[in-house]
Amino acid sequence: MKFLTNRDVALALQVTIRRVNRLLRANQIRHVRVSVDPATWRIREADLQTYLDSRTVEAAQPRTARKPRQQQDRMPVLKLKDLLKEVA
Repeated sequence: MKFLTNRDVALALQVTIRRVNRLLRANQIRHVRVSVDPATWRIREADLQTYLDSRTVEAAQPRTARKPRQQQDRMPVLKLKDLLKEVA
């Protein structure tokens, strides 16, 4: 069983150590607290992998093209100049 430091996790996730400490304080990543100081907290590789698995998002399915609408009998669109002609 291999333990990682918060620095190791930050490097692996490409985030800051501060961000890792926030995740640890929020108990989003399981860890072992050797003492109160976050620098002494240790994360098992398996726990980091579990966190990553829980945060993984599946790829979106490609959208299918919409079916063309059927033409409906529509009223013609009146334009302002046509309305002004009717008023005059």
